[in-house]
Amino acid sequence: MARTMIADDRWETIRSVLSSLEIYLTPALRLRLEAILWRLRTGAPWRDLPEEFGPWTSACNQFNRWS
Repeated sequence: MARTMIADDRWETIRSVLSSLEIYLTPALRLRLEAILWRLRTGAPWRDLPEEFGPWTSACNQFNRWS
């Protein structure tokens, strides 16, 4: 698995903020957020996202919706 960035305690804080903003908390949301952070950290193209993060299009679409 690729190196993750969000510790469990920080994820709980992020999750509560997202919930208060009425963002739908899907089971894959943390993984998508990890993928977005990985991509921002590395500067790699979306298509080069490691398979451990799931389909690159899901993370890309989530990023586009939020931005």
